[in-house]
Amino acid sequence: MLELFMYPVSAVMKAWHILLTSGLGINDSTAWALSLFGLVVTVRAIIAPFSWMQLKAGRITVLMRPKLRKLEKEYEKNPNADTLEHYQQRQKEIREEYGYNMSAGCVPALIQIPTFLGLYQVLLRMARPAEGLDSQVHAPIGMLSGGDVTSFLQSRIADIPLPAYSKLGDAELAHLGTTAQAVHDFTLPFVLAACVFTFLNMVMSVIRNGYSLDRDSKLAIRLNRFLLAMILLAPWAIYNGGVNGPIPVAIVLYWVANNLWTLIQNAILYTGIRLKYPYDEDYLEFQRERKAAIKQAKVESKQEDKLLKQLKRKARRDEAAKEEYEELLAKRKQAQEDAKALRKQKSTAMRELSARRREEKAKEKAGEDPQPSQDEEEA
Repeated sequence: MLELFMYPVSAVMKAWHILLTSGLGINDSTAWALSLFGLVVTVRAIIAPFSWMQLKAGRITVLMRPKLRKLEKEYEKNPNADTLEHYQQRQKEIREEYGYNMSAGCVPALIQIPTFLGLYQVLLRMARPAEGLDSQVHAPIGMLSGGDVTSFLQSRIADIPLPAYSKLGDAELAHLGTTAQAVHDFTLPFVLAACVFTFLNMVMSVIRNGYSLDRDSKLAIRLNRFLLAMILLAPWAIYNGGVNGPIPVAIVLYWVANNLWTLIQNAILYTGIRLKYPYDEDYLEFQRERKAAIKQAKVESKQEDKLLKQLKRKARRDEAAKEEYEELLAKRKQAQEDAKALRKQKSTAMRELSARRREEKAKEKAGEDPQPSQDEEEA
């Protein structure tokens, strides 16, 4: 499956190599190194419109949140098939009002993931061929012929072979005509540059998420915490892999080019989103209110926990404290049961609505008129 993704990526890389050698007269070694950057430019340029679509869909989702949350509160107290159907219709109207397209957020990932899988497969297989670095014959990789692979393996930049890495065995490094120290000294600045660019990309994402974070979503909060951790973990992984791992010079150069391009592209796209789809006052006020409400809820929860502990200690010798403790526990338990019952009611309503829609579709296929819903009858 991964081999399928390699063909378009390898075709782009080969096209750049041909352009640089035949069109511009650049030697093979330099052309292969520059083709790595050409690959980044081409792939990122193709993906850029879809990245914009994804950012746009995300921003519209954020701007819709106050209205959708208000709508949710209106219907959550009495969930049944009819109110759920009306709720979903209102949701649809709000999305249409904002011009939201649900598939827009999915398309970029469907394009980017195969592209990057193919890209890394091409680079890794070229820099670390299955036949070994000392082989004179290599199997084709995607659209790249065996001769292209051999030419790539013989390429050097600043007299450092593109497939070399500092932890490669001494015999292999000697065969490539270099040393571990020379490779280390060459790659270290590039690895550090890749770390810096990655760090800045992560910081930019965290700042952007801070404005758009859904504070009522536990999943969103956990993902944001994960992103915060990745600010340090991602650069560390790049440094460790680039300096201590089996990462060829070619991959390190790609990291630098890709992360730098990503940094510049994201800065441009984020600026464009801010200018074209700015946060309106309704959303900013909504975020402030939710932040304050959640903070207050946490304070009250801590106070209640503290009170429970105090009452539990007193309950052993004080009957009044025991009654208050049991009453507070019962109140908390009842709230949990109410929430559970509401979730069950919503789930039942969803199943009933799904069954109704299946029945309506079946009747439509059979040529019968579907029965109107309660809302339609009232209208």
